[in-house]
Amino acid sequence: MFYAISNNEKMNIIRYEELGSGTEGQVYVGKIHGTERKVAVKQFKTKLNDGQVNCLFRLKNEKFLNIVQIYEINLYPKQIQSIKLGNVEFKPYLEPFIVMEYANCNFKDYMKNQEFMDLQSYQKYDIFLQMLEGVKELHSLYYIHRDLKPENFVCFFDQENKTIIKLTDFGLVKDTNATIKTANVGTASYMAPEVKFMKEEYGYSIDIWSMGAIFYEILIGQPLFNQQILEQCDNDVRISQIQVDLLINQNKKLTKLESDILKQILKINQEERLKMNEIIDSINTMLEDREINFSNRCSSLINLHQYNETNNYLDRSNDFRPNYEQDQLNLGVSLKNSMKYNEAIECFNQAIIINPNNEKAYFHKGNSLSYLKKHDEANQCFDKAIQIQPNYEEAWLSKGILLNKNKRFIEALECYKKVNSINSNNAEAHLNKGITLHELQRYQEALECFVLAISIRSNYVEAYNNKGISLKNLKRYYEAIECYNKAVQFKPDYEEAYFNKGLVLKNLKKFHDALECYSKAILIKSNYEQAYFQRGIVLQELKRHEEAVQSFSNAILINPNFEEAYVNKGISLKSLKKYNAAITCYKKSLSIKPNFEQAYNNMGISLKNLKKYNEALECYNKAIFYKPNYEEAYLNKGTTLRKLKRYDEAIECYNKAIQIRPNYEEAFFNKGITLKNVKRYNAAIECFNRAISIKSTYEKARKHLRHLTQLVQSKH
Repeated sequence: MFYAISNNEKMNIIRYEELGSGTEGQVYVGKIHGTERKVAVKQFKTKLNDGQVNCLFRLKNEKFLNIVQIYEINLYPKQIQSIKLGNVEFKPYLEPFIVMEYANCNFKDYMKNQEFMDLQSYQKYDIFLQMLEGVKELHSLYYIHRDLKPENFVCFFDQENKTIIKLTDFGLVKDTNATIKTANVGTASYMAPEVKFMKEEYGYSIDIWSMGAIFYEILIGQPLFNQQILEQCDNDVRISQIQVDLLINQNKKLTKLESDILKQILKINQEERLKMNEIIDSINTMLEDREINFSNRCSSLINLHQYNETNNYLDRSNDFRPNYEQDQLNLGVSLKNSMKYNEAIECFNQAIIINPNNEKAYFHKGNSLSYLKKHDEANQCFDKAIQIQPNYEEAWLSKGILLNKNKRFIEALECYKKVNSINSNNAEAHLNKGITLHELQRYQEALECFVLAISIRSNYVEAYNNKGISLKNLKRYYEAIECYNKAVQFKPDYEEAYFNKGLVLKNLKKFHDALECYSKAILIKSNYEQAYFQRGIVLQELKRHEEAVQSFSNAILINPNFEEAYVNKGISLKSLKKYNAAITCYKKSLSIKPNFEQAYNNMGISLKNLKKYNEALECYNKAIFYKPNYEEAYLNKGTTLRKLKRYDEAIECYNKAIQIRPNYEEAFFNKGITLKNVKRYNAAIECFNRAISIKSTYEKARKHLRHLTQLVQSKH
């Protein structure tokens, strides 16, 4: 027997038998001297490095739900003599040690227990969630565990027989601030490929791989890799993604959802692995309907672990109970969240067959149908949910959002009004009411809704973003910018706020600032086609046409049917005098949208520049056919007719452009040029004067006016 002398006299420990051995050292069961309180005492085999010491002290000084509590850390035990009581000699423990809370068993041993083998899948998911939370808590301190395996989790059983899982054994932890490229650290069966083969630096994702291997073992009852595969790895034969996926797919014990999540965790490429929060969200989705809040979910799980009350029920149940509506509902929600909408609808239909008055099944079915753009059927489902539960605010809200999508704005407003009568603090209802009012161009009322949503939820980034949009439409640009800044303050990776801020800055002609915003949006969301498109527009304003062409090309790469991007790419190519390439772009745009008047107009301009005047005229006529009040097409048609010396027809076109847009200075100027060509000098002078009165900086008009005035005076 040994005794440990702590720096804290109240923590003097008598140590008994060995519990086990880990990477850090031996673990013994002990009792605090003078009490019956059991603790675990860990003796260290080797000297701890600074990183390990720092980690242990941080764990001791903070309290976690799913990490073993450390009571005492003694790196320099007191040097004292042995104590002899009768025939028993107590020797002092002179090596560094820590004192921790005492667990009932380690998780590896628990897995061999029949009690664990009899657990339902839902209960195993909850156990795995606790493990994930423990690792997440460690990661929150910026440490990687590097040796996650069942043995390094311990089990506690409370008075109600609830199983609590906690993480332990921190002998291989590493600070994420350090460059980490140590090979073969950890335990082979749970070791990530990048650790085994040291091909790249690694981070939190190695713990994610280990958790995937543990989850597989929890569900199947055996390790992911057998001895043959491990021996291959020892011989530097790398395992492939196909092999991993095949191992998972071949196991018939796994459900489809379990297989899917395992394949997303166990990715050979660490960049492709799910992040910790994504795994937790996926497991939570598999456990519960997302409408049930966290506290209710915990209560439900606690009930599942009260075996004396639930054993009979569990004995009658399988992992998935086809005739149990809640199981069908939960599976449907999981499938819906995985974007498998048709499969989700089948589950909701089954839940409705079991219980025709299950309003949640109708509600979730409606949402799934909405995602599939089956709006009429979705609306019927929301109505049915509301019929069963008239104060079902989520159903009223979803119905309003659906009606808004279908441009039934007044009906949508009635739905939001109903939500607010049920719950005046529903910030989402105020937000969506504002969005609908915005569609009706009732910008001031929309603004008031967004302000109200923010007053309820101060960090509501979507409300700040939409408030900015309304302020932009009210031409209150600087206030709009403040809203977008607030949105990205709360959510730094909110690409939509950067995009909308760029639109406002473009309106203020702050093109370089706008360009920066679009670039930030693209950095966050690399396939943001509208950001590439607007970036191209701003580059056109800055006369940076080569870059604009590239930006429009990127937008087209993301969305090959983006007809406006083709047109604007053509405009930039025209500015670079690449007329044939521009025409190719316009033709592509018209193949997507045959009645796109802007494409015809701009194709006419390029054809005119190639001196193909009659073909250009055909294009302008097509543009005018599709848009009879298209003043720019009339202007361009006029300039082309002038090239053909069809002056009277040209003047008619300019008159039509001016009729549509009375302050169209370009039309007055070109009419003046044409009148000058037919020697109607006084009428031409009148047109130049009118152009200058509209645009005082119109130097071309001033130049022609001066020349023509001198010409007229010389004739007199």
